[in-house]
Amino acid sequence: MGREEGRKEGVAEGREAGREVGRVEGRAEGREAGIAEGREAGRAEARAEYEETIRRLERRLQERANGDGGNGAEGGA
Repeated sequence: MGREEGRKEGVAEGREAGREVGRVEGRAEGREAGIAEGREAGRAEARAEYEETIRRLERRLQERANGDGGNGAEGGA
């Protein structure tokens, strides 16, 4: 019966090792997904800031074109 007990013990150890490998792989996949999400959020934020800067510059150019923005307030001598 020693042989059968050894086999069962080996199977149990193998299952536990498989579970541990699964946990490690799952953490790695979760980490990679988190990194990807963080990158995408960073890109979205950068895009929003870029678009706001463009809108602000367009408003300033429009104001200058209309003669509203250069009334001496910005040092236009």
